[in-house]
Amino acid sequence: MAFSFLWFYLIVFIFLPILVRHFETPVSEQSGKQALCVPFFKEIANTTPAVQRAFSKKGILFYLAWIFFVVALMRPVFYGQGIFIPNKARQIMLVLDVSGSMAEQDFVLNNQRMSRLGATKAIASDFLKQRQGDAVGLIIFGTEPYVYIPLTQDVKTAQNMLQEVGIGIAGERTAIGDALGLALKQMQDIPSDNKVIIFLSDGSANAGILDPKEAISMAKQMNTKIYTIGLGSDEQIINFGFFAQKINPSADLDEGLLKQMATETGGQYFRVKNSKELKAVYEQIDKLEPVDSNGTYIRPQKELFWLPLMMCMLLFLCGFVFNQRLL
Repeated sequence: MAFSFLWFYLIVFIFLPILVRHFETPVSEQSGKQALCVPFFKEIANTTPAVQRAFSKKGILFYLAWIFFVVALMRPVFYGQGIFIPNKARQIMLVLDVSGSMAEQDFVLNNQRMSRLGATKAIASDFLKQRQGDAVGLIIFGTEPYVYIPLTQDVKTAQNMLQEVGIGIAGERTAIGDALGLALKQMQDIPSDNKVIIFLSDGSANAGILDPKEAISMAKQMNTKIYTIGLGSDEQIINFGFFAQKINPSADLDEGLLKQMATETGGQYFRVKNSKELKAVYEQIDKLEPVDSNGTYIRPQKELFWLPLMMCMLLFLCGFVFNQRLL
């Protein structure tokens, strides 16, 4: 952040009134020239020192007004922090399953057991933080899909809103086809080489109107790449007093469908069983979908000329009022 003047060289005009006064020839010395004679100048010369000082203060007010006017002409500006603008920004839509099964607590993050959705939000937030310059959006789905965050480059706001997503707010079932169709609809006007969908789910398609295979065909026609992530651990031990039972909490995961979504659109499928693998997946996707580094930096510029201009007008007004009182 910095402060500067665009036309600093205009500072020389600050001294213009002084130069005019210094080189101006008094009327009495202008021989052969006509001038307007008014009676009160001689009276001013004979006034009390207090009145003379008043006229002197009036001159100072007008000179200060002139200084602020010149400062305004110099165009003071405030430069904000530099922002990197890549030449090619990605349009990334996260499609997140928030059905009831995402409440399963088979993930551990920072030595704390948490739900699949909780771990996904924490790690996805770090992924969004690295997408400066990209446009990101979020679609949540359960029984029905919803556009939770439209495509935006305001990554900070997207991170904050992601943390507010709750389990079951879109219904308890899993409408995979409808969710993918809604994501494609949001990205239909974006150039094909810049759009990516990251699809996370822990279940199978058991709700919705649109067949997932039809949605995949639409994605192929739109040349939209889809990266799919299948969430959930392979086994979990349930204790029943003296007995324990091993279960598969990911029995409902339709890996075949998620693989088809990825392979037929040129993306990739990732099987995630814990938080460490989920973090590695996001890092891998970040490498697969890089942002062109040959961008440019811009610095937000805010014009401040109106501040000294307002001061100039205020001082001229004060000088005018002061002059009226003297007359």
